Amino acid sequence: MPSLPDRLRATLPLPFARFMEEALYGEGGYYRREALAIGEEGDFVTGSSLSSLFGRATARLLRR
Repeated sequence: MPSLPDRLRATLPLPFARFMEEALYGEGGYYRREALAIGEEGDFVTGSSLSSLFGRATARLLRR
């Protein structure tokens, strides 16, 4: 099977929506990988994975 860049080049000009579809969900795309790396060592982090501060601040606001 051709690589993702080769498949994308073969269909130029390529609408952005099609590019994103292939890049994210196509063979070799981001979401087709074995495991998603989430957290400080991964591809992205969320505030709640770094600190409990957001949760505590939200709880404080809800108690009011």
